Amino acid sequence: MPEDFHDDLPDDDEFIPGTSTAFLGNSWIDRTRDAAHLNWGPSYQAIYQRSDGSALACFAWQCRQVAGRPSLMADWFAWSRSLYEERYDVLDDMPNCWVIMRVVIIHASFEEGAQTGLFGLLGDATVQIVSVFDREKIDAFYDFADEQNSQAFSVTRFSHTTPESWKQKLEKGAKSARISEKVLSKMHPAIMFRLCTSRCNSPTEKGPSAE
Repeated sequence: MPEDFHDDLPDDDEFIPGTSTAFLGNSWIDRTRDAAHLNWGPSYQAIYQRSDGSALACFAWQCRQVAGRPSLMADWFAWSRSLYEERYDVLDDMPNCWVIMRVVIIHASFEEGAQTGLFGLLGDATVQIVSVFDREKIDAFYDFADEQNSQAFSVTRFSHTTPESWKQKLEKGAKSARISEKVLSKMHPAIMFRLCTSRCNSPTEKGPSAE
């Protein structure tokens, strides 16, 4: 992000995760098209125990700076408030938001990704968020993932959880975290698909198995 992107961030909303990815250097941002995504969750806080400030408050502020629909991990709805102190009140003013119920990594080349039409015209849109209710598109991603994994040294078959089951899981988590009905009505379950072009699951490469 630009160096001055956070200049107007209120002190109370500042968040420093304290991980190795905390400083990403300079990059550009398109406020009219980009969307904020919060990959931090209560489980990270429990592991690192070094973050300062409010992750949710900083996220809510970033959502107001860019036009795309924001997203956050379902981890936030799986932890009770009694286990983690956070400023959940900021969610009241959040716009409609994707809740990432599952992350699926698909190992393929840019060319293969582009040919499917699932990751942009050039295969350069390597992160896609799809509503769990868009069954046709979800199935297309899973079919592509299964096709690519069949060529890997470690084969993973993805279970096709029903949209209703995802919605129920989100609602159950939200209730355990005591999230209000107002906030829950703006949270929509989705799956994140990521295109990995490093071939780290190829029989000719050493790396982790497909997720």
